[in-house]
Amino acid sequence: MNIIYLIIILLFRITYSVTLYSYKKNQIVSIKNNFYRESINSQYFVFRKYYYLTTPKQYTIQNFNTKLYFQGSTLKEDYIINGHQVIGNITYYYHKQHYFHYIANIVSSNFINYTITHNNKIINKGKNKNLSIYNNMLIESGYHNYLITLYGNNICNCPSMLNGYKNTRFFAGWIMDIKENKTQIYNTNLDIKPIILIPNIIKFDFNINKYLL
Repeated sequence: MNIIYLIIILLFRITYSVTLYSYKKNQIVSIKNNFYRESINSQYFVFRKYYYLTTPKQYTIQNFNTKLYFQGSTLKEDYIINGHQVIGNITYYYHKQHYFHYIANIVSSNFINYTITHNNKIINKGKNKNLSIYNNMLIESGYHNYLITLYGNNICNCPSMLNGYKNTRFFAGWIMDIKENKTQIYNTNLDIKPIILIPNIIKFDFNINKYLL
């Protein structure tokens, strides 16, 4: 992220509203029957504002106010993977300790190995056709780089395949200051009062200087 842009955001206290949607069964998100390809076979999705979803019918929402939101993927390219391929990339600098929240959705034609790394350190890995995760981590100030990498031989991650709803990729993230890292949860099916969530913490200790040139 451009440093000047970051300074402007911090000086003028610009914030974004982020809505996280969670649902139990792997589904696709739609709004007024407009389907979002990035959400194929997902259990989590996020928008930069609140929308009433047509599908899924049952879901839980969490609202966040964040200074920095990142879209780290695109559906513009098809990848035939022989070896490894980075399909998601979020890079930024932040001046103090904070939480980083992220969502990763991947659907490929075959079983494929994946890693999610933070400053070259693996924070999530596995092998599957489908991946849909939401997580957050407490990290120190400094430069941060998150990558999603796929590994395989002659494996296709091709969003344009057939009708465009067979393969997908989605990587999004946002940051929260420690004192702001709580949110209201609403269940669309239960008439209950919202509760305050303080997410589980995954804390990583590392020397940022190790990763700077």
